[in-house]
Amino acid sequence: MNTEQFIIILAGVSAIIVFVLSHMKVSKAWKVLLFILFPAIIICSTILQVSHLKKKETKETAQEIKIDQIDTHVKASLTFEDYIEASRMNRQDGRTDEGIHDVKCALEREPSSGQALNLLGVLYSEKGNIDSAIEQYTKIKKGLETGSIIIGDAKNTALFFMNYGKAYTQKHMWIDAKEQYTHALSLYDGDLNCYVQLAATLSHLAQWDELYNLCKTGLTKFPSSCQVHTDFGLACVALSRFDEGEEVLLKATQIDSTFGLSYLCLAVIYSHKNQPEMSTRLINKALKLDPTLVNDIESLKAHHVLR
Repeated sequence: MNTEQFIIILAGVSAIIVFVLSHMKVSKAWKVLLFILFPAIIICSTILQVSHLKKKETKETAQEIKIDQIDTHVKASLTFEDYIEASRMNRQDGRTDEGIHDVKCALEREPSSGQALNLLGVLYSEKGNIDSAIEQYTKIKKGLETGSIIIGDAKNTALFFMNYGKAYTQKHMWIDAKEQYTHALSLYDGDLNCYVQLAATLSHLAQWDELYNLCKTGLTKFPSSCQVHTDFGLACVALSRFDEGEEVLLKATQIDSTFGLSYLCLAVIYSHKNQPEMSTRLINKALKLDPTLVNDIESLKAHHVLR
């Protein structure tokens, strides 16, 4: 409702009330008071409404202003923190290019900031410029080794190494990715996402013993994670530990009955246990939950893992 509509409605309601009261048998003093009171209410309400709308318009206008629209004099007064906050807001709103521009301005003020360099790497990754992201992360890693760059506590440093690993994962550079994820977990082992990323990397490298040991540790830290149970089951399948794999994968389906890969791994186990009907039912269930598993199933059949 705009200001004009509000005033018209309020005036109309007040006029009706005044008209009714003027025809009621009340004292003259009350009538005078009411004739003064209602116009005053209209005026005060109008002032409040106009004030509210002006504040709202000012706030919306301020939110629409971007740093690159601020004049040069004001830009010079912006701090490192101002540019970092602007970059994060642009990233949150999906304006990656603007976010990159802002974080570069932040780096002009503090060139060795691990926080800013890390954010720039993340933004490059999200834009799809993985080579530039890896270049940034490599610069940070060298700075961490020499002590010229500090990111923060162990948890934040571990997050940096996980982002570094993700960049290598996007390039399918599994050995390099493994190195970064492993280092991240050595700094802080409480991040489930890092366990999952390293497990996927070890799976791509077919390093099943390492995957088995990783997930065994992971289960003690994340006992309610379906993904960790499934990764452990996958390692058991690859190592022909079928009874152990069956137990952990059944647990995975209890934790999350909608995760298709758990059922596919179970199907492999029952295929090896000569229970083809059960295996087929589980394959169908896995495909129903996750149709993208069709290529994995065809590959397993081609390698005689599924019968």
